[in-house]
Amino acid sequence: MNLSDHPTFLMIGSMKSGTTSIFEDFTRHPGIFCPTIKEPDDLADDKVLTEKGREEYLRIFRDAQPGQWIGEASTAYTQYPTVSGVPRRAKDVLGSDLRLIFVGRNPLDRMKSHYRHDVQKGAVTRPIEDELEANPFLFDVSCYDKQLDQWLAEFPREQILVLHMKDYIQTPKEVVHGIWKFLDLEPVEMEHGVASNVSSGKRAPRGLMRKIVRSRAYGLYAKKFLPSGLRKNLRQIIVPKRDVEFRDDISEESRSSLEAQLKDSTSKFDTWVEEDRKRLGLIS
Repeated sequence: MNLSDHPTFLMIGSMKSGTTSIFEDFTRHPGIFCPTIKEPDDLADDKVLTEKGREEYLRIFRDAQPGQWIGEASTAYTQYPTVSGVPRRAKDVLGSDLRLIFVGRNPLDRMKSHYRHDVQKGAVTRPIEDELEANPFLFDVSCYDKQLDQWLAEFPREQILVLHMKDYIQTPKEVVHGIWKFLDLEPVEMEHGVASNVSSGKRAPRGLMRKIVRSRAYGLYAKKFLPSGLRKNLRQIIVPKRDVEFRDDISEESRSSLEAQLKDSTSKFDTWVEEDRKRLGLIS
């Protein structure tokens, strides 16, 4: 299998940490190919290990040109233990030379954004503290060490780039150029700094419409023939805007408890971020 056959890098999360914006920004490089399908998630299921499942996954990269870096971004790849076994599948399907990009942010801010995302979809109606107590998934995804340890069990540290969302917000050009350096790509001149997938007030498709826009057929065949401006206009017409008042205040007692639980995890994440800032010269 040559370079143009399969992904050679993955953006593996974390959810609600700027992954969409950063991915859309750095993949504008002509030396990179990414599919029109948003978050294919194939490596989150054992189906990808079957002949049919592998063929279906690799089909979405069929338009890549020889010599391009090929990649995709799926935040389901760092949602352990709800989603497990992803690093093993990635290694089995894509090989041991895979490069990985992970983005995190302040873990409590990530939880709140995650909560707003779920409220916007209509999946959650209870207050955030009740949701945190009932749904450990929000907390687990913010345990960045737990998520990355799964990948470090299969891939060496030097093949994993760990970024902080705030660095991209403050210095997008430096972060994007650092990612290109990580992928052995020469920089190209373009504007950087975009904002995608903001939760508050966005038009969130639900029900049948959500199934359509997230479908493989839409991503492979329809989306690439619709200019982004036209897709945006259609979304405004078809998908109603949901102006939801978010009540995501966390009491000081709960905040202190969560910060204490996340202290070691956050410290480890910060260490990895600082290592990669120095490794790639992202931030002086």
